[in-house]
Amino acid sequence: MRIGIHTGEVIVHARRAGNSLMGATVHLASWLETAAEPNTILISEDVYRAVATAAEVQPRGRFTFKGFDHPVETWELLDVEHRSRWGARALLGLTPYCGRGPERALLKSFIESCAKQGAAGGVLSITGDPGAGKSRALFTTH
Repeated sequence: MRIGIHTGEVIVHARRAGNSLMGATVHLASWLETAAEPNTILISEDVYRAVATAAEVQPRGRFTFKGFDHPVETWELLDVEHRSRWGARALLGLTPYCGRGPERALLKSFIESCAKQGAAGGVLSITGDPGAGKSRALFTTH
């Protein structure tokens, strides 16, 4: 089995017999599949940029495909690691987290209290306006 993955816009043509997909995205994914070695997954540069922080890849070089003006940079996808959105961002570097000391201390105290209770656990609701730093506070406290 060979797999080729590219991301982008596609055209969906609805028919009675079923839908068909068309466009450069579909064609490039097909060419990547053709160029992949048996039992491998070959991805395009666009896919590589989307998964770079969560995937182990190996460069496979540039391929020239019929219908495309420029050579396409490719990578072999070796493994994917699930990361939270903040875990992925942290790999790219986060700005220093400033302020929110009292809130973080309260959050840390609550987490420690839940850990001491074992299976009893606890529930905490964090509310605030979008962009206020709720997710970042959880990520940096955990």
